[in-house]
Amino acid sequence: MVSSAAGFSPLDALRNEPLLIHHYGNMKWMVVVVVFGAGCIISPVIPIGGNGKSSRELQHDTLSTLLPAQLTAQARWTGEVRVAKLRVWADDEYRAQNLRWEHGFDQELDDANQVMVPMLGVRLAAEYRPWTHHAPGDTLSEHLEALARQDPGDDVPFVVGLTSSLSLVAATFEQIGVANLGGHHVVVRGHADLEERKMFERAFPDLDREEREAALEARRRHKVVAVLLHELSHSLGALHETAPDMVMSPTYSHHAASVGDRNRALMLIELDERLKPAAQRDPRGAAQRKLAALEVEDAGWDATDRAQLIEQLHGEASARAEAAPPGTPIDTPARPATRALKLGTPALDTPATDAPAGGGLAPAARIRYGIPRDGARWKLTADDEPAALAAVRDVLALVNAGKLDAAAKAVAAAEQRWPGLPGLVAERCDIQRQRGAIAAARQLCERAGAQGASSWALYLGGILELRDPSPAATAAGIARLRRAISIDPELGAAWRALGKALDRARATDQLEQLRIDYQARFHASLN
Repeated sequence: MVSSAAGFSPLDALRNEPLLIHHYGNMKWMVVVVVFGAGCIISPVIPIGGNGKSSRELQHDTLSTLLPAQLTAQARWTGEVRVAKLRVWADDEYRAQNLRWEHGFDQELDDANQVMVPMLGVRLAAEYRPWTHHAPGDTLSEHLEALARQDPGDDVPFVVGLTSSLSLVAATFEQIGVANLGGHHVVVRGHADLEERKMFERAFPDLDREEREAALEARRRHKVVAVLLHELSHSLGALHETAPDMVMSPTYSHHAASVGDRNRALMLIELDERLKPAAQRDPRGAAQRKLAALEVEDAGWDATDRAQLIEQLHGEASARAEAAPPGTPIDTPARPATRALKLGTPALDTPATDAPAGGGLAPAARIRYGIPRDGARWKLTADDEPAALAAVRDVLALVNAGKLDAAAKAVAAAEQRWPGLPGLVAERCDIQRQRGAIAAARQLCERAGAQGASSWALYLGGILELRDPSPAATAAGIARLRRAISIDPELGAAWRALGKALDRARATDQLEQLRIDYQARFHASLN
């Protein structure tokens, strides 16, 4: 339990972050992530009048230190980008808590791919399945075992299970992620931020609600994506790193930014092996390559993790080829007791930029989120573009979370800086659509589309047309969705919506071709 000694406040807890403690189970290496709840933390202590600043100014300065770092790749992949299927199963509780769960995970995976593509040269493509699994009281280890029974994952590189969030009001520890080291299966929980929200309200009473909401949403996005990256990295064989500002630290920190190069080398070996056809895999050779990569003594790894992995790999590398078929899980001795690391002081970092190596926003980000290259009309300068992109994506995340009032306020705040920006207008469309104001939503999407090529606005306009089952509206929806795909081929939601529209129109030949094209691009079936 977090101490409630005099002088400790919600602000202290936010600076130090909830601890994420990992331990390994018997036999298979297992990573379990837990966080301290905040039920026993007392009222905030905020200095007033320091350096002549008002209470509001001091709170604003303090809040800026709590913004998360940009998740990024240290090294850059220079070869051809591969596609790896990630089959995602959402259990009963998760689907009940997240009504638009596929779209919400799409956004998380999009953020994760901003790291995975430049770091490993792989883009993860999700295939979604509902999971008839009702066990809200189970541990994540038990959920992981159930997921492996549900889907052995023999035909895909990754299998991810999504399960319910836990209330921080009731829980002292909250598990949020688990993975087998070098295994195909990962389970993560939904995000529960009730206590953190209350702490923000107490710690920053003089700040506008929109400012608090924007910071909370930025922290939420960083946390869920960092946890997903952490567990996927363990799945690819990455070990814990001792530096507190790394994604692979045993403790979560909102200023975690990247995975170390030495772990990247291990992950590339495992990924290359996993992406091969089963008949071409060489587990003994992969074990030998990993041993060579582990020869570096001072590489930032946890020393105990490294020693145990070396012992395991020596056994794997020296085993006879017929001892185990390709893909057999690697077992290891039991790990020592749970341990945790203290966190360093949070740092102020800038929002994600989606910038290509040559600078500026990536074309795909501009197209999807409605950030025109010539932004003078919207008071958008080149230096402003990363902040504008972050603002649009933050609003989208609020909409996905069902926080429509907060999303509307965030749009209004952003439009004070960039009035009428197409990406923000498209988000207004989405907010009105979610509220059932269909006529207003249509007008906003038309406006966003007329001002710039935004695949998201076209997608929204397409599904608005499809609310009307008439042949004319269906044809109009199909046309918009095709246009969205033509300018943004990676917008999977548009492909799936188009598939449903073609099915409604009984365009059998077109639907079959769409299925073929979707399989070729995303390495997944069009459901």
